[in-house]
Amino acid sequence: MLVTGCATKANYQEAFADKEAISGSSQVIAAPADVIFDAALEVTSQQGFNVDAVDPKGRVLAVTKEIQNNEDQEISHTIKSTVTVIPVSEQQARVMLSANQITELHKKSTVWFHLLWVLPLFPYDTEYTTVVTDRGTVHEPEFYSSFFSKLNQSVAAKNEKLAKDKAKAESDVALARGKEQEIAIAALFQANAEAEAQALNEQQIAALAEEEARAKKTKKRAVRSKK
Repeated sequence: MLVTGCATKANYQEAFADKEAISGSSQVIAAPADVIFDAALEVTSQQGFNVDAVDPKGRVLAVTKEIQNNEDQEISHTIKSTVTVIPVSEQQARVMLSANQITELHKKSTVWFHLLWVLPLFPYDTEYTTVVTDRGTVHEPEFYSSFFSKLNQSVAAKNEKLAKDKAKAESDVALARGKEQEIAIAALFQANAEAEAQALNEQQIAALAEEEARAKKTKKRAVRSKK
């Protein structure tokens, strides 16, 4: 009963309380969900995060990064982040970022040989110890705003490239269609020219035949006149 009465009450039941909500950890971005997911993978990799898990189908990305404390070299921070992309429409998606941090203290101590377990004489070993000094959810707005700033830049670059690729593809299709039309028109002109040439040739043959027939008739009349 004494132990129960003195125990500290856990506050994990407040995980979904309003005070636990993180401002700025979610944003709707104007781009297809797959483009945003690729951009998130690109941004986190460029910033030195290790990719722990990738789910392209569910569009969930888990990454981890270890950062040395600038003020104390014995302190390090491990950031574990999860990026989730949920489609809103074909050209929009909501991006959600969650992050937890673990702060550790790394101590290096020298082990001395003691005379009679009292007087230290000389060092003979080194011990390294690591102690977790803090852990919890990352609440700093700068962390989330920095991520979304870089993510939007990457998405904008990808959207621009997609637009250029689409314009080039449309231009190539239009050029191909134009060439097809030119070939078709040229073929039609050639067919018409061949038809006209054939008709003219037939007319010439008919005229020659008619002239030859007249000549024969004239010759027959001349022969009859002599008789």
